[in-house]
Amino acid sequence: MKKSEILLLLFISLLLYGCDRSGSAHTDPVASREDPERALRYHPDGGDFVIVNGERRFNRALYGTHTGFRVETGDLPEFAMYLRGMGGNFKMGLASGDRSLWITDAGQITARYRPGTMLYEIRDPMLGKGTLNLQVLALADEEGMVIRAAGTDIDPGVQLVWAYGGANGKHFSREGDIGANPESVFYLKPEYCEGNRFETEGNSFSLVFTSVRSGEKERIFGLVPPGGTLKICDAGAQDSPGTLLQSGSG
Repeated sequence: MKKSEILLLLFISLLLYGCDRSGSAHTDPVASREDPERALRYHPDGGDFVIVNGERRFNRALYGTHTGFRVETGDLPEFAMYLRGMGGNFKMGLASGDRSLWITDAGQITARYRPGTMLYEIRDPMLGKGTLNLQVLALADEEGMVIRAAGTDIDPGVQLVWAYGGANGKHFSREGDIGANPESVFYLKPEYCEGNRFETEGNSFSLVFTSVRSGEKERIFGLVPPGGTLKICDAGAQDSPGTLLQSGSG
């Protein structure tokens, strides 16, 4: 059986020391009218809204173009694109030798919504005294996203890893609007990756897939920092960034 493919990039050396960290189960909340009274989750900080160690994914959409496109972000730094259907999932991790960690499992994650963008400050024993900062934006003139990653006070021994795939054009209830579907519809599922075909050249890649909604072939282009290593990996090997790296070729 042919493996479901996702693209993996190993691109920034970040730190030297790490610790083992077991993955935690994903929650899958769906809002309903029977929910009890909601607690205040975000708090204002100047012009921002901030949450520390939130538990939800894909509950904060970013918009750029005057179309139905959006970038799904949330309390946790895992992202998806909605291109009038599922446009793929983007997730990040840390790896050092035989130790690795998806950053959604980090010890402290501060998520900050600033109009038009999401910012994250990530701390974990694997980072020592350092921090990893992320910023996510939806493009204004194209349907796409840009992600900036920067480390502070981190030794250059551990690498930042990201994985992208799962674009299939699948249509969700109410166009995937929050509360209409479980958050798991935006996960990086192996079945979403069936038929994904990647091509890489230098520090760029393209993904071709056939939309299950329209039956037409669509193409997504990506540009990544130079100096990294691109690999095609098995979407069924996502227990940790380390297992995903080991499944790759290229």
